[in-house]
Amino acid sequence: MQRSKSFLSKSEIEDLKNALRQFVLYRAALQENEPERKLYLAIRETTYLSLFTASKTKALCQQEQIHLLVFNPQTEEIVASHGSHGSHG
Repeated sequence: MQRSKSFLSKSEIEDLKNALRQFVLYRAALQENEPERKLYLAIRETTYLSLFTASKTKALCQQEQIHLLVFNPQTEEIVASHGSHGSHG
């Protein structure tokens, strides 16, 4: 993982929109230059619990093939990994 996006603004939805926009751009560049690599969107555990557990958000992640790394900022540990197919790691 080379870069993470923090959700810091007053609106988690606005942060999510910006992070997803950036994710799509990075993924397109990565597929062009290194198609064998997989890109992950790193998000805080609290953000995951508040935004990514809803069925609509899960469907969006599956549809857009978004892979998530969920981390705890206090322990600096990855607590879960979710692929576009909904797997847990």
